[in-house]
Amino acid sequence: MAGLVSLNPPFAIGEPELGWILWEGFEGQGFAAEAAAAALRFAWDELGWTTLVSGIHEANTKSIRLAGRLGACLDQSVFYPREPETRFYRFRAAGQPGCP
Repeated sequence: MAGLVSLNPPFAIGEPELGWILWEGFEGQGFAAEAAAAALRFAWDELGWTTLVSGIHEANTKSIRLAGRLGACLDQSVFYPREPETRFYRFRAAGQPGCP
């Protein structure tokens, strides 16, 4: 196993979340991008979701870049006080309005 990608129920900010983690040695090979893109398609096409977020620590530049490549944008209107270093990146299904 190279890592995990998950579609998580709402908890911290009341919205569903797309999460990913790779084990050491598997980064930079496209695994997270491919799996996260498949999870997004499933969320849009099978679950009927129209938006979801990824909470990413502000220092995690690799995950921030991946979120951007997958079409997410920083949603500065979302803040989680328990983890003030976490920034939320919003994904929108096709046809949905972009980030605030």
